[in-house]
Amino acid sequence: MAQIHKKQTMSVPKEKGKPVPNETAPRGPGAQKKDLPPGKAVLPLKCFVLAMSVGLFATTLLGIYMGFRYGGDWRLV
Repeated sequence: MAQIHKKQTMSVPKEKGKPVPNETAPRGPGAQKKDLPPGKAVLPLKCFVLAMSVGLFATTLLGIYMGFRYGGDWRLV
């Protein structure tokens, strides 16, 4: 599934050998974030996700309101 999503192709690449883990490399969450400055690239994404969630919540409430206000049978709401 990831190949279709990332590369937009059905061909699966040949699996490479597993790399030998480096003992001095940091482990755990965030170990791969070497090229991003802390907090700079994450803030716009957080703002966008917040705006999306507020919009989804507002349209859900608006849909429920319109269902009760303008619908015919209240049991269908």
